[in-house]
Amino acid sequence: MNDFNTRRLNTIHATLQEIAGKTLEISMSTYSDEHKQKLIAPLMKRHAELIAEAQELLK
Repeated sequence: MNDFNTRRLNTIHATLQEIAGKTLEISMSTYSDEHKQKLIAPLMKRHAELIAEAQELLK
């Protein structure tokens, strides 16, 4: 694996950790369930995009 792919995977990993933290923060908040879903939906979309990118890099 080249250095670019390794750096990109490290960046993806860090971003996924941030998404997990934000998701946990939102889920623990006092917002309504509907509002939580609206806040979490774009995070989950980005999560899926990053996982797909990481899978491509690991091929």
